[in-house]
Amino acid sequence: MERLAKDMVDRCGGLPLAIVVLSGLLSHKRGLEEWQRVKENLWQNIKDDSIELSYILSLSYNNLSTALKQCFLYFGIFPEDCVVRVDHILWLWMAEGFVPTGKEIMEDVAEGFLNEVIRRSLIQVARTFWEKVSKCRIHDLLHDLAVQKTLEINFLDIYDPRKHSISSLCLRHAIHSQGKRYLTLDLSNLKLRSLVFLDPDFLNMSPIKFRNVFQHLYVLYLEMHFGNMSIVPDAIGSLYHLKFLKLRGIYDLPSSIGNLKNLQTLLVNDYGYSCQLPRETADLINLRHLVTLYSKPLETYKQTHKSSSS
Repeated sequence: MERLAKDMVDRCGGLPLAIVVLSGLLSHKRGLEEWQRVKENLWQNIKDDSIELSYILSLSYNNLSTALKQCFLYFGIFPEDCVVRVDHILWLWMAEGFVPTGKEIMEDVAEGFLNEVIRRSLIQVARTFWEKVSKCRIHDLLHDLAVQKTLEINFLDIYDPRKHSISSLCLRHAIHSQGKRYLTLDLSNLKLRSLVFLDPDFLNMSPIKFRNVFQHLYVLYLEMHFGNMSIVPDAIGSLYHLKFLKLRGIYDLPSSIGNLKNLQTLLVNDYGYSCQLPRETADLINLRHLVTLYSKPLETYKQTHKSSSS
């Protein structure tokens, strides 16, 4: 095995990423025969002693389980060089249905998935807190691989303002720029599952047609510029299937938020700005994660409810 390892590392041509990803792959292979098969695949697909890094990365990706492939591909939804909060990505995976429900706590299973792709060197640790990973990132070349694979299987599409088009086959759309222009597309025949707005210049929610276009969403990840605190329309309460809702750049929530009975995660202005939460927030019976600086109405409601119960 030592000889095989040396031969394969030599084949990597001194490229650190190739060596690290290959080692992550081999760490999950047991025995001489499995290592030999990996080496044969490398020799067969890398010709003329030249390194083809993309093949090594693809080889490691192809060895993932279906659930881990989905989790890895989801990092393609964020822009390059983006540092991702671990709790957010875990909650997104849960909302998307990548994490199976069963006897184990879903958060623990999701964290196990993350640790697995980290061990395979497909995802990098960006920060730890109390010996746990709190932030992570993906290498640019692996990000390119994730985006390429998502397009191949219609897992995700990223809006390209230059073409002003987006795939009608993808259930997940990501918008990194010109979000207002994206909303002028004809999206009426789509049944989108996830909509991720990471456009720093997006200022207003009013162009979003919640009832007519986005009523099938499971995930709405919406970051808006804090310079113009936006009003959330009552129509957001019509997104009955929603499991994950992140809103940044707002100052209150409408009472219709209480209609989102499937909501698991609610993140509102989680960067230090307070938000007015309606008392109907307490009606979110499936809520697992609430992150916001909230004022007294929710707390007052709970106290009143307890006193009336007693």
